[in-house]
Amino acid sequence: MVENKRYVSKGKYIAAFIVTVSIFVIGLFIGLEFSDYTTSQFQREQDLLKIQLTSVDIKNELIGKTDFCSLELESLLKDKVSLGERIEALEISQGKDDPDVLIQKEFYQLVQIKTWLLLRDLKISCSNINQNIILFFYTNKEDKDGRDKMSQTQGFLLNELYYNYPESIAIFSFDINTDNTALETLKEIYKVKEAPTVIINEKLYSGFKSSEEVEILLGLNNK
Repeated sequence: MVENKRYVSKGKYIAAFIVTVSIFVIGLFIGLEFSDYTTSQFQREQDLLKIQLTSVDIKNELIGKTDFCSLELESLLKDKVSLGERIEALEISQGKDDPDVLIQKEFYQLVQIKTWLLLRDLKISCSNINQNIILFFYTNKEDKDGRDKMSQTQGFLLNELYYNYPESIAIFSFDINTDNTALETLKEIYKVKEAPTVIINEKLYSGFKSSEEVEILLGLNNK
């Protein structure tokens, strides 16, 4: 009887071991399959973003060679917002420090600069363009002063402000830590030294600004 019990007990352990190993192998297989899927999905997202970025870039070039005062500005700015949302989605799925995401974001920021230059020229040359232009410089790098958290909150507030006044505001966001000569030149022109910083209609305002403060600076509270 004792030997029989030991045999049964051994059988249970072996069965449990086999089940455990099977679950582990199945889990590993599913994990690898999911990893391959997400990598493949990310690659597709990257390719779609490259196409969209290039498309907007070429569109800007073409517009610059036409009578741009008759331009449908809403379409151009919607493209920019759409690109920004795609970049944010990649940052969430892959991480803000992912090398591939950083490359895509750098390209996006260059497209933003070109779009901003076009909008600035439109505003100077065309009486029908009266958009308020905001350049927002932020940081994702953590520091003891909490500038990354202030930048994040400032970004949320500016997004909310844009959705409240989509026809009155155009916002261009730049990572102050991006190592790019075009962005460095932009920072030098406006003397940007820290994040968060906003430049509202060519005037620089360093440090965090509340929604109410930005509305006052834009003159929207009087409308």
